[in-house]
Amino acid sequence: KLPMKTLAIASEMGHTYMTMPCAACFSRFRIAMQEVEHDPELRQRIAEDIGYEYNGGIEVDNLLTTVTEKVGYEAAAKPVVRKLEGLKMACYYGCLLTRPPSVTGEKDYEHPTNMDRLMEAMGAEAVQWSYKTDCCGGSLSLSTLDIALDLSHKILRNAIECGAALIVTACPLCHVNLDARQKQINAEFGGTFDIPIVYFTQLMGVAYGLHSKPLGMDKHLTDAIGLLKAKRLLYK
Repeated sequence: KLPMKTLAIASEMGHTYMTMPCAACFSRFRIAMQEVEHDPELRQRIAEDIGYEYNGGIEVDNLLTTVTEKVGYEAAAKPVVRKLEGLKMACYYGCLLTRPPSVTGEKDYEHPTNMDRLMEAMGAEAVQWSYKTDCCGGSLSLSTLDIALDLSHKILRNAIECGAALIVTACPLCHVNLDARQKQINAEFGGTFDIPIVYFTQLMGVAYGLHSKPLGMDKHLTDAIGLLKAKRLLYK
């Protein structure tokens, strides 16, 4: 009901396109739209509840796809003033941006490449690895922490084994699990993980010449600023 209410507000304002920086929000909106489209009774019940009947007309996307498909790789790379050269990264999509494909519309749902291509357009090197669409545990970190730590541990380990110096995400919850839980993962599995986790738009900002503070880099629990300064990509 809540996604449909938000769509109603957007529609009343004249919008035809919505993009979301959160993979979970993207998934919930797409699933809600699909369910009311295929269930007339549900659509009618929600329409009576919120005073709005969904009849399509609004496209819902995730921010990564908006940048790569609506803006385009060439246009996104045009403002680059500081190429991310020498930076090897694992592009982590998580499970909700691409699956289920019947909801997301993603053809390469097991091996997406648009974040890899975007980062490469910024001058970085995207490593080949095996966990780019595996689940980090998501909100299980609030209910069954041991499962989330195990899943996130495997992601961190594989990224490092494949040569990544940092992990790039397109989901805030994935970012939290991989960034904020590293000390707990080290304690649980006897590791020494200390790999930076960075949201993809933050790296775009670095390439565009922005400083660390407006990009929120100082809020991370793993140090991304030190690595980027060592690579001469950040000066403040």
